[in-house]
Amino acid sequence: MRDLGHQLKKQAIQHYATKGCGFLHLFHTDVNLKFWQEWFTKRLGKSEGENIVMGLIPGFIYDGIKWTAGVTEKKGVQGVQVEFLMSDHVSNGKKLKEILASQEFKDIYGAPVWLVPPYDRFQTVHYNEKIKKLIPQHGQMMQSVEQVTLSGVSTVDDEKKIKGENWSLRQLIMSCKEENNDQIFLSVDEGYFKNNGMVIRYKCHYEKQAKLFAHNVGAYLKKEYGTTILEWFDADEQMKINDTQWIDDVPHSKTERELGDICDEIEGMELIKTKSKEESEMIRPTIVSLDEGSGKCDIVIDTGSVSTFGMMQRGREKDIFGSPDVSSVSGMTLDSRVSGLENSLVSLEEVMKQELGGFRTTMTQLLQEHFPASNPTKVSGSESSAGDLASSAQMV
Repeated sequence: MRDLGHQLKKQAIQHYATKGCGFLHLFHTDVNLKFWQEWFTKRLGKSEGENIVMGLIPGFIYDGIKWTAGVTEKKGVQGVQVEFLMSDHVSNGKKLKEILASQEFKDIYGAPVWLVPPYDRFQTVHYNEKIKKLIPQHGQMMQSVEQVTLSGVSTVDDEKKIKGENWSLRQLIMSCKEENNDQIFLSVDEGYFKNNGMVIRYKCHYEKQAKLFAHNVGAYLKKEYGTTILEWFDADEQMKINDTQWIDDVPHSKTERELGDICDEIEGMELIKTKSKEESEMIRPTIVSLDEGSGKCDIVIDTGSVSTFGMMQRGREKDIFGSPDVSSVSGMTLDSRVSGLENSLVSLEEVMKQELGGFRTTMTQLLQEHFPASNPTKVSGSESSAGDLASSAQMV
């Protein structure tokens, strides 16, 4: 089909017996919707034990403007649409609002979420304007969230007994808060593929704290909750966690410490030695005089030790400096560079003088030929004297 220029796509359509109830405001579209659909469905039917059918579908939020390809600038803002069976969508919508306001939901999602009804052209203007105001706010949240993908974790919902309570890895990570009691992370999900680790989404406002914690999540959790948390990680990640050392309350892995030692060793090496110690002391700036009252000082800078360090393009030495010797080019000093620039400017000035002198001579000859000073003529129907022509020539 591709060779024939055709494309086949599978697109989900809304079932005739379902009804859209709106979108989840401040709920990110990149989260694991399969997990959240099962999580919401389980709690919706918890009270009556019924089997609730619920759909979470990412898509563009309708704001009253019909999108047309090539006409409308952009489709709009994406959001998670909620669908229920048409028979009980009203009651399930009310239950969903209660779940979104519960503490259980707030413990595993780092932002307040509301169920916003869809745009309805049959409603009042004030009704639709409020919905249109919430849509760009949701879009701003979508753009202010980043994520980190970590390996070494197979599941985030397996609960373990920690400090007398049942905790999952998702709940422990989401419990990390800033000093103002604001949650640093937005969500924690398993990877989209099997054994692909976990994905931690954080608010860009707390990027520094979030990245430091996310890349050392095992070390932080071990320090706070003990060695029980190691069961959530594989053997390689456990070894990394056990090798982590805390320096000034900041975790440093074994690899990070080794890299630090290499950097310290390289900084102490003298990799490029072009001058002796005495020569290096000679080229340093020297304070000649110091006025204690004003604090001004005169500094003498050695201009005879500035070279090109081999940055000149090969093959251009002769064209620029008139010398084919590469060693002489790389030994150019600051004074010689300035002298060469001055010579170039002088040569340019002489060329301009010659060109302007020739232009003046040509214009003078033309004026004398057409407007001789001894024979006044009429120009454009008016009398002109020799003095007027001379002044005109001078102006030209």
